[in-house]
Amino acid sequence: MHKNHAQSVDTARAKAISCYIANAFSQVQPYKGPYTAPWLLSSFDSNVWLIKVPGSYCDSSGEWKGLKKLTWDILLDDESKLTDSANLLMFRATKSVLFLSIIVSNGDLSPKMIPDIWTEFSRIVKWLYLHREIYQPSTYAFARVDANAVQSFIADFVIHGTGGTLNYYEKILKPIYQQTPELTWSPDLLQDPYRLPKKDSELIVRWFEQQNFYTCRVHRQHEKKTEVIDRALIAKAIGVDFSSLNSEKMTAFFRQFEPSMLRVNPSLLIPVNSGDTEYYSHNVRLIDDVINTPSSVTASLAMLHNWERLFRLHHHLPDQLPSSTDSKYGRLQKEILSATASSGSTPWIPLPVALKYTNEALRLVVVHGMSIAKFYIKSLKYFKENDLLSEDSDGTTRSLTKLKKRDKYIANNVPEDLMSLNISDWATHWRAIHKDPWESLRTAPSVTDLLQVLVGAISLLTSILKPMRRGEFPSLRNDCLYFRQNDGYYLRQRRGKKGVLHRLVEDSRPIPRVVALGIEILKYLGDELKQIAEEKDPHSLEALIYLISPKSNRSAKPGTVSEKFIITALDRFCDWGNDPPDKYGRRWYYRPHEGRKTFLISFFWCYKYASLGAASWMANHSSWRETLNYISSAFPGDELPEFEAQYAAEQLWQFEKYGESEVTNVRDLYRLVCRHFNVAKIDLIPEADLKFWLKEAYLDETYEIMPIVIGNKRNDSRITVAVRIKQERTHEPRRKP
Repeated sequence: MHKNHAQSVDTARAKAISCYIANAFSQVQPYKGPYTAPWLLSSFDSNVWLIKVPGSYCDSSGEWKGLKKLTWDILLDDESKLTDSANLLMFRATKSVLFLSIIVSNGDLSPKMIPDIWTEFSRIVKWLYLHREIYQPSTYAFARVDANAVQSFIADFVIHGTGGTLNYYEKILKPIYQQTPELTWSPDLLQDPYRLPKKDSELIVRWFEQQNFYTCRVHRQHEKKTEVIDRALIAKAIGVDFSSLNSEKMTAFFRQFEPSMLRVNPSLLIPVNSGDTEYYSHNVRLIDDVINTPSSVTASLAMLHNWERLFRLHHHLPDQLPSSTDSKYGRLQKEILSATASSGSTPWIPLPVALKYTNEALRLVVVHGMSIAKFYIKSLKYFKENDLLSEDSDGTTRSLTKLKKRDKYIANNVPEDLMSLNISDWATHWRAIHKDPWESLRTAPSVTDLLQVLVGAISLLTSILKPMRRGEFPSLRNDCLYFRQNDGYYLRQRRGKKGVLHRLVEDSRPIPRVVALGIEILKYLGDELKQIAEEKDPHSLEALIYLISPKSNRSAKPGTVSEKFIITALDRFCDWGNDPPDKYGRRWYYRPHEGRKTFLISFFWCYKYASLGAASWMANHSSWRETLNYISSAFPGDELPEFEAQYAAEQLWQFEKYGESEVTNVRDLYRLVCRHFNVAKIDLIPEADLKFWLKEAYLDETYEIMPIVIGNKRNDSRITVAVRIKQERTHEPRRKP
């Protein structure tokens, strides 16, 4: 028996080794197909790709919902399209690179990322056609790309973004200068295309007016009427995709020719498309900041990684991709990190704002949450039973009569425990008859708008107390909440990033009781609405969040919700919370990824470096290093050395008082510090002097906090902390003037 077992083990090991060898061999062989994948629902050769992403599903009628569409007829610099017969080689090579990028990633790249990767690759393709004399893309595809190409592209992209890299500024300005006698064209103008001479700007505005390039901007109810340059007309005039002109830097470029927008706010880069919020978002930046700040580190590194993929996939497409190994990615990555600093990284919510929103969400969910939900469902059932829900066949008079009866019922039947909220009626106030829906939301809300605020509050509490990505909350399933005896509540979810065989991994994490209450409220609403709607679709039945859109509340047609639905609910909650705007008219409108970072930073700040393992697990990061990098990006300038110095001081005092510390070599640091200050004990050193000296040491990189992973025989691991001492610090610290 033992002999047979040994033979079976040897056979299994031989098969595994054979598979590994075959896989390694396939990584360096030309790819011959098949060009099919579970996420690609259209033909590889189609000009339009239909991509299945997390959240896509096939309904009971067999129709796919929630797919992403990629249209390959990209406009190129030579006025052709990528799908034209002359570009057939490049067309197929680009599709193959995108396809193989996902296939060979072993799940590290989710199909959800395909649209973003496609956008980045399309920039590379456009750039190669802009410099077609050098790279001849229609003949050689990507094969003539070299390290100089990558370096040139990245250098331009970091400073000027897409507009400068693809020469959009010159394409727009040069014809205007040539057609206007009072203007003189010079390539030097492109050194700073965002701040043209005032006289030039005024003449260009006149030219745009004469050519009818202005259009009225859709604006908030309390804003003045403004005009903006029609980006679609500009895109058509210079032969580019409309989406290419929507970046922040392109908007900053156009803003100098939009005087009515500058009169509204000369400092803030007000978005072209007005939002549905009371104030501008905190993410709306100042014009000067957009102009002076390089492209974000995220966008810049994403572009570099896509250039890198061209070289990495060479073995699979040897005739269409470059073979050079001298790509200098490490140096370019360091240059990007140095040039971009932390620009574009997820902001850390200011503590007063985070506390205010969290407290308001707690009050709404705990005190009123279930009562609001039950009153909403009770009212809806009454409306359905008494034929007060509008039908498509109802005329205007009948619809208005039903609306008034619905509003009257609400006004007369508000439960006692909801009287303090001053609920006024049923229908949303985001209608033409309400001139200030935000004020009425806070003083006399409708049940429909109040429920949307409640959904926003639950979303905020969930994502700020249990790290979540933007798309993870609306995709929660009806069975996502469960209770472990003698432990607590857990939330089961599918990760928004990284999976196995391109399927998102499902896992569970602990949550506070208040988050569980919010989930229970959503479950109650969903279960009741599914019964009211007599829902039969399997995808809808398994969804946790199943609600009626506020715009459809008169006819009560519920369904699953999108990310946009949740974002709008969060915006309503933030306007309900009424945090005062800053001096530029911006309010902090919470987003789940900001709550995710705030949770991790707060967790790290409270429990320090020894908590990295737990923080990494809660965030679903692949390692503690990823978590530490994610957290470190939130500390600009010398904030992290200051934090490290505070942590080191705390550990030194703890060691002196109790003889122990979570830093393994704290005794060595203790002796060095005492020797430097010529004292026998740490408590003889003034606290301010110790912290300042330690901060300077960390700034000088004399000392460095170093987490260490220690494993054991059970393959478990824990993180311990040490201080890396590069040299004994004998010189006096730098003093600030």
